[in-house]
Amino acid sequence: MLRSLLAVIASSALFVAACGGGDSASTPKVDGTGGGARAMAAAMETDLTKLKDCFQGEKDGKAPCGTDLLTTQTTALCSDVRTGKSHTFGVASYTAFEPLCASWSSLLGTALAERPDAVAAIIEKAKAIN
Repeated sequence: MLRSLLAVIASSALFVAACGGGDSASTPKVDGTGGGARAMAAAMETDLTKLKDCFQGEKDGKAPCGTDLLTTQTTALCSDVRTGKSHTFGVASYTAFEPLCASWSSLLGTALAERPDAVAAIIEKAKAIN
């Protein structure tokens, strides 16, 4: 029961952050690599790959994945997608990111055993953005 309650609370928090409830001041700055949709998608790919490896390690019994999903770069960027707020990547239209961010916001509801594959699917969506 308590586990279910915690999952609902965590899921709600991620949903609020992904829907624009977070402070986009935490949106990371571009490190000189340029801007645009491809740069934003590449930044998400990098962030998501680290997360996939973290979840895979936990699934394999190596160590718990201690990554706070509410503070990842992907969460911050998806918050900007949901609110339409501009950021340092200078993306003119977020339409291509909407399916990716919808998948991202549902990740907390995914069982641990399925998370590495779920994140891999989100990475593929990021790779498809040009």
